[in-house]
Amino acid sequence: MEHLVLSLIFVIGFCSVFYFANRSCGWHELAKAYATEKEFDGKKTSGVSACFGEHSYYNGILVLGKDNDHLYLSQLFFFKIFCTDLLIPLENVSVSKASFFKIFRVKIAIRTHPDIFFRISISTARKLGIEV
Repeated sequence: MEHLVLSLIFVIGFCSVFYFANRSCGWHELAKAYATEKEFDGKKTSGVSACFGEHSYYNGILVLGKDNDHLYLSQLFFFKIFCTDLLIPLENVSVSKASFFKIFRVKIAIRTHPDIFFRISISTARKLGIEV
């Protein structure tokens, strides 16, 4: 019985962390406008690390994609508990250089939600064809 209680506490704690992380970084707000259930056919790269806002760090759990019209954001299957995939039109995305740590040098901001942004590495940006 004790193992069941500990397992339940672990699962609730694990889910709570992702629930609050997705709300605090702005993913939940973006999902209201850009949620998608369509399969993304553009260029994708997985295992991406990024820093959302000032304090939410996603270490290797993101899937980013880009085609001629959209930026695609998702999380690896195991971590998708409280988030949906996002498909953001490129006209709503701005890209700039960032001076945040040595790794995350590319800042991607969402024009329709000025307080929501994330940073990725230059090598990830290059893989997707994102120019700074």
